[in-house]
Formats: sequence, structure tokens, C-alpha cells
Amino acid sequence: MNITEFCKNHNLTEGQFNGKEKIGGYLDLRGLTSIPEGFNPTVGGYLYLSGNYSDKNTAPQTDLIFFQGGAYLKADGVFAMVVRKRGNLYELSKINSSTAFWMVTDGKFTHAHGETLKEAKESFRFKIESDRIASEPITSETVIKIQHYRIITGACEFGVKNWIEQNIPQAKRASILKNGIKAKDLLPILEKTDAYGLSRFKALLTS
Repeated sequence: MNITEFCKNHNLTEGQFNGKEKIGGYLDLRGLTSIPEGFNPTVGGYLYLSGNYSDKNTAPQTDLIFFQGGAYLKADGVFAMVVRKRGNLYELSKINSSTAFWMVTDGKFTHAHGETLKEAKESFRFKIESDRIASEPITSETVIKIQHYRIITGACEFGVKNWIEQNIPQAKRASILKNGIKAKDLLPILEKTDAYGLSRFKALLTS
């Protein structure tokens, strides 16, 4: 498909196609099968991309969607241009922007983005840990770390660390931050302080 046909099919001007003119509302490209070279829109609203195009027309082994032979990709609702790829690490940039960000993926259905590679890796590890923790029961002997408590309760990292600073003696604080604390030892402290997420924690505690 050439640029003229692409613009006609999606009600765009060539200026909107190459980013010289801003698209004020949303851009709906669901069902897209190819992108002509030079596509670089500035979209004021949402960009909708889903459909049947990928580099391999086989049963889906991933929800990563690639365009133009891997020049663009969509993952977790984020459509971006691929700057470079290193294994399962992608340096990306938003359309019509030179600002780079990163994505880490397992190549299948788990992906995480971050402004830096470190942030993307941490977010990816958090997602993997979330999946594991969600499938495991919590017993009185379960060791609870910050990530574990966040996944269970939805608490933010800052809030959990702030609670630890206020309620855990300094002599024990470093060890708990690094190694965690058993659920049976944590529960009385949570109850005493009526901590955020207490009811959720107690509901998941099996013994």
C-alpha cells in the first residue's frame, strides 16, 4: 500500500501522515496490515492499534505486534519505533519524538517499559514476581518482602518503606528491607498500626 492509499483509507492528509500536521483527535488503525515508510504521526488523542498483522501468520505465540519488518512494535498498548534490539531488550522511541525509552520482554506475553533500561528491568522482574506470588498461598511461615506486600495489597513502594521506617526498630530495619519478614511476625505489627492493606493481607493468610 502506498502513502496516498494509506491516507485515503484512514482519512489522513499527507501532512498528518508524516507528522507535519497534528492529528487533533484519536487515530484508529485497528485492523492495520502494513505501514508505508515515513509514517510519523503526531496524535493529540489516543492511537488505537490492534489487528491481524505480524511478521508470522501463525497461531499467536506472543501478543507483541510488529510492523514494517520490526521497525515498529506494539506491546501493552504502547506503539513505538524500534531504535535498536538486543535480545529481548528494546530501545524504543515514541512516534515523532527523539526521546528514547526501553522495553524488556520475555518474547511472549510479559513486557515492561521504563524511561531507563534499569527501570524497565525492575518493572519486568516485578511483573514476573507478581505472577508467581499470585499463584502461591500465604502461610504464617511465608517470608514477605516489599514487592510481595505491594502485590498483595496494592501499596506503593514509597508507602511501604515509609511504614517500615516508622514502625520497625532501626536495628531490624536493614535486615527486613533486604530479606523480608515472616508473615506471622509481620501480622501483629500490621494490626497494631492498622497498616494500609491489613484486611487484604489477613484475607490471604491461610494459617
